[in-house]
Amino acid sequence: MVNDLVYTDVALRSCGYLDAADNVVRVAASNPVTYAAIKSSATVMRVVGVTIIAGCGTFLSYQVQSSTALHKQLDLVFENASTMLVTSNILGTTIAAGLICFYVALAFMMVFYQTTYSLMYCMLLLGPASADAQNTEMQTRFQPEDKL
Repeated sequence: MVNDLVYTDVALRSCGYLDAADNVVRVAASNPVTYAAIKSSATVMRVVGVTIIAGCGTFLSYQVQSSTALHKQLDLVFENASTMLVTSNILGTTIAAGLICFYVALAFMMVFYQTTYSLMYCMLLLGPASADAQNTEMQTRFQPEDKL
């Protein structure tokens, strides 16, 4: 649960692993509802993304192998190209393509999940009070002195 964010905290605060773990637990405990909501929504998006990407890739692979209409169109473009697609076991090839699509989708969605999770942690780390203070500091920094 916390290990993903510990490395994010180490990178953000340049501290040791144990200090970062303590800080991550404190931040998560200070905003438990927000933490749980964002973590669960990111997990749902990861599962949905892997399912859609792997499912579409598997379906496309099956369609390319089994569709006679696609084979006829391919023969029009490249002479006798569809003979290379003929296979004795469409199911086995489709399963292999499905596994490849699953692992590619898993890698892609893992990066998406970690990025989302790290951004959520940064927002929780700053908190609303810190964000307001930073906005005020930025406004005063860029306004002329006579308008202050």
